[in-house]
Amino acid sequence: MTDIQKSILSLVERRFDGYSTSDIAYYVVRQPGRASNRRHSALIGRELRALEKAGLIRRLDDGKPIAWCKA
Repeated sequence: MTDIQKSILSLVERRFDGYSTSDIAYYVVRQPGRASNRRHSALIGRELRALEKAGLIRRLDDGKPIAWCKA
């Protein structure tokens, strides 16, 4: 598990009503080489989908924006 995934999991454990993808991207510290908002958001989205596939987090509902919570 990467440091980013650990940061995401610790963040979504705090709230039961979920965080939007943009909220998670705001709170997770940027990694070196991810200077632009677009690259950072893409990285966070990829990590969220990987955690969802692993069954560690889930989407709160099918609404937009997507809210993520602990599975």
